[in-house]
Parts: sequence; structure tokens; C-alpha cells
Amino acid sequence: MKIKKIKQLLKDIREFNQLSEHEVPVGEGPLRIGAQLIRIVKQNNHPSFKSICKFIESIDANEIVEETDRINASIGAPIFVVMGNPDSPVKVVLLNTRFGYIGMNVVPDEVIHEEMKHQAEVPELDDEQVIDILKNVKID
Repeated sequence: MKIKKIKQLLKDIREFNQLSEHEVPVGEGPLRIGAQLIRIVKQNNHPSFKSICKFIESIDANEIVEETDRINASIGAPIFVVMGNPDSPVKVVLLNTRFGYIGMNVVPDEVIHEEMKHQAEVPELDDEQVIDILKNVKID
């Protein structure tokens, strides 16, 4: 990750953290850290929020753990938390703000493409199969 992009992220986080409480919708998330339910920032239209989300989306999903660890190390603070099963390519990324966490699911492109491929599959039927299906259709 380039230093310039990390500096822009920090600028966006600072700007986001300066918003007032009523400008940032927050809810309790389904996740816990220890015994505490964590607060999740809800989707909103503030430019810094959109920029932060865009930054997270720009990280390669296959390298999300390594990249966020590098960012945390270069900043010197654990602003990112990545959660998920090590055997699963799908991860949850949490970015700490003063309002709570901005959370995003991160799914590698190849997983999405594989899922889409299965959803789009329509079995081909020959004429005999179609005739058999139509014979079993009852019309009242």
C-alpha cells in the first residue's frame, strides 16, 4: 500500500471523526469483542465515509490480512481488525472510528465469479425431457 493512500485514509478518518454525533448513524452490530457488543457505523453519504469505504474496497481481498497488518504497523496503531476463518476466503474488515467500527465484508473476486457462475447455470434439456416435464404439468 502506498504511503500517499495511507495518508489520505488518515485524513479521511480525521475528517470523519470530527463529525457530530447526530451526523453519523450508528447501531449495535452482531459482533462482540470480549463481552461488549460493538457499535457499527451505518451506511451514510458523508464524503469521508465514502472515501474510507473506497479505500477498503481497493485492498486486494486475497491479501486483506497482510495489507491491514502493514497499514496498522505503518500507522503505529491497530485501526484495522480483520475477522474470519483462516480457511475461508471471506473476511470481515473493521475500521475503528470514534463512533464505532466501519465494517465491510471482503470477498475475493474469484469467489464471487464462482458463485455467479453457479447461479447462472441453467440445465439444458433435450426434447424428451421437456415432453416428460410437460406431461406432468396439470392444468385445472
